Amino acid sequence: MSRPSRLAVLDYGMGNIRSVWRAAQHAGADAQVVDSPNAVAEGAFDGLVLPGQGHFGRCVDSLRASGLDRVVSDWCQRGKPFLGICVGMQILVEGSDEGGSIGLGILPGRCIRVGSDDLSVPHMGWDLQTWPTPSRLFVGIHPSTRFYYCHSYAVAPGTGATETHAEYGVEFVAAIERDNLWAVQFHPEKSSKDGLAFWANFVALCAAAEAAGSKGAC
Repeated sequence: MSRPSRLAVLDYGMGNIRSVWRAAQHAGADAQVVDSPNAVAEGAFDGLVLPGQGHFGRCVDSLRASGLDRVVSDWCQRGKPFLGICVGMQILVEGSDEGGSIGLGILPGRCIRVGSDDLSVPHMGWDLQTWPTPSRLFVGIHPSTRFYYCHSYAVAPGTGATETHAEYGVEFVAAIERDNLWAVQFHPEKSSKDGLAFWANFVALCAAAEAAGSKGAC
């Protein structure tokens, strides 16, 4: 029997770490929380997860202060499976209208404020995505599925990656796929059984990439 996929959940003080770790474990992964670059040794993990919660600038600053920003950039350059969640997705792009901070620039683009005059912000609760979605993370998930959101900003469409969109006052990117890089604005770890199905898809993709030698590139 093959071993379970090994996932590193990055802890830089700004994410919903415990819930993310539990969801990954429930989906069959051997998940570990890591808080230093040295913990992500070559060959130690099959997938990397970057949660995020709160203000864009504070998340970016905390990630850089921990040194884990270099881990994320190197991981994606090597084409190994990566999942960013909520602000962990946002900080992959070049910047945000939330405070003007500079992102990691792994993907082109910028974060914009969601909502409108007649819609309260943050966007909080269960919402739909555009279907059909081409992302492999949604395989087996019904088009009427709603995922849980809690955010005031989101990545604007036009990253050049494969995008799944949602709308809350403005259209924004709900999910991104580029080779072995995935990121979502919603919280799969808070999205009940459909969120666990989403996690199971990511774990399976990590296993497939490990078996294939992770030949893709972000």
